[in-house]
Amino acid sequence: MRGQTVVCKDFTGGALIRITWEDSAALVFVHTDDQFTAHQGGLPHLAPVGFPIEDVFIYNEEAVQAPDPWSKLTPYEVNAREGRSEAIRGGSQQPAQDPASATI
Repeated sequence: MRGQTVVCKDFTGGALIRITWEDSAALVFVHTDDQFTAHQGGLPHLAPVGFPIEDVFIYNEEAVQAPDPWSKLTPYEVNAREGRSEAIRGGSQQPAQDPASATI
């Protein structure tokens, strides 16, 4: 779901708070807050970064501050709306190409 605050697990196991731009069955593309705002407004921006869906979680401030946040966070689900899943993980969906980030 575009615009949802999430927590992404980086390659060191650290927590990165990001905003979703697009998702697929395998990847969630995210921005920092500033880049999300620029992208949404049609301004120059960096391309969103894709994280494996298993490394993306729904933001919860209390859980993020816990010593082991990963055991307390809820995994991100494709097409999740306010905590309810409309689709389960899996399949072979590919994300749509964002015209603003396409290279020619």
